[in-house]
Parts: sequence; C-alpha cells; structure tokens
Amino acid sequence: MLETDANTRNPDDAHSKTTDNNSSNIHEECKSLKIAEKDDEDEDPDRHLAKIAIQREVKNRVKLYVLCDQRVWDDKGTGHVACVPSPEHQGATFIVVRLEHSEKNILESRILMDTIYQKQQVSTI
Repeated sequence: MLETDANTRNPDDAHSKTTDNNSSNIHEECKSLKIAEKDDEDEDPDRHLAKIAIQREVKNRVKLYVLCDQRVWDDKGTGHVACVPSPEHQGATFIVVRLEHSEKNILESRILMDTIYQKQQVSTI
C-alpha cells in the first residue's frame, strides 16, 4: 500500500483493511514486488531501476506498507514514488519507491494490465 505523506493515515483503519475475498489478489500482487535488499547495485544485473533518477518533491513523497502473511501492516519506510519505463524490458513500466535519505529502492513493482489498482482513501492506493 502506498500512502501519500500529506494526509498520512493509519493503514489499519477500516478503509484499508483487506477482506478475505481479495486476499488472494493481494498475495498475487505481492509476488510481483521486489524489495531491494542488496547494498551493492553492481552485483545484481536486475538492479537497472536503481540507476533511474527520481524527483524528490513533497508531491511524490510516500510511506510504503506491506501486508505480511500474518495480516499485519509492516512499515517499510518513507521515500519518493515514480512510475518509470524499464530500460531493460521494452514496454514495461514499474512503480518505484526510493528511500527518502538514500539511493536504495524499497519497491520495484511492474505495472501489469490485469492488476486492479484501487483508491482506498484520499491518499491511499
């Protein structure tokens, strides 16, 4: 779940909880997430998104929460989000969240045509 910082809300409130009916969809979407864990970008050839410039402005500042298997929201950090074309995969677009005070990507998620994105609140996707 991405949440804009301007209207930060608790991810546990009633509007952002996942029901059992769509928990399998969330699980499938989580499979497409890549949480960058290596510090050395040159070791991983798939880290091509780490080299893309992301604007760091208030309007694209977000908090990233991931729903764990225990159905608990895990705060992954605050950063800046951008939708970027992949330099390695022609026609592919990714949602990338880069940490606020570092060059580390905490989210690299390919946007898929069959994924349904929903606006949960004014500031939550």
